[in-house]
Amino acid sequence: MRERRVDEWAKEVAKRKRNLGEEYVSYSTKKVVKARQVCPPCPDSCFDKLARDNIDTIFTNFWAIGDYNTQNGYLQALIRDMPVKRKRTEAEVSRRPFNYHFFVKLQQHEFKVCCQDFASIHELGKKKMEVLMHKRKESPSGTPISDKRGHHPSTRAITGRRLQHVHEHICALPVLASHYSHTYNPHKRNLEAGGSITELYSMYLMWMSEHYLDEETVSESCYHTVFTRNYNIVFCALLTDVCNTCEKLRTQISSLQKDGQDTSDVRNTLMEHKAIT
Repeated sequence: MRERRVDEWAKEVAKRKRNLGEEYVSYSTKKVVKARQVCPPCPDSCFDKLARDNIDTIFTNFWAIGDYNTQNGYLQALIRDMPVKRKRTEAEVSRRPFNYHFFVKLQQHEFKVCCQDFASIHELGKKKMEVLMHKRKESPSGTPISDKRGHHPSTRAITGRRLQHVHEHICALPVLASHYSHTYNPHKRNLEAGGSITELYSMYLMWMSEHYLDEETVSESCYHTVFTRNYNIVFCALLTDVCNTCEKLRTQISSLQKDGQDTSDVRNTLMEHKAIT
């Protein structure tokens, strides 16, 4: 199986830097997004109550968290809803039953600030502030609400038997492993017959017509995605020799595993063989 190095994906690198407030390249737009910084204060000069050094400390500590849900929980805990002291409508139910009060945290102490300075100190946009207040409204008890984005099942995802058949076909392909390059890339396999993804997909369609005639096939792009993401198989010829003994022993191990039998003896034989070659 191909090793998944998720931490090195461009999308994950961008997300990690974004959550730390660092400069990053947007995965979707490919544009450079500048690093976060403290925004200008409100006209009432509320920053003077905290001092600039303390504001920089609050800003640094917040973005050093580096986790989106933890940051949201931190911010939601600093927003409080207070009952309206003076009602200015004759309606029995007011459209605005409470006001939001905002606080910043410094060395276990909280200081009340205005909405604009709360956003400026943490470098939050208007949309972010609306989301935070909406979540605070949804949770009267004050329990932080985690991020729900990306947790809904995709309507276009290929799952179930269709995906299972793709894996079944790829696993049945005749592949070889180089005995002498095993140390450098132990999971790499070479396709014995060579070819291309298009040729493999044609073979898959024929295979499906023979074994699962009445079942729906996947598209070539889907087949390509499964092949490249899950299997470390290359089309080029082996640059080093293949050891028939290794292949024979691996086949025995695989067969014993499918039958639920003990493979320790065969594995020991394989290890001893590698040690002397």
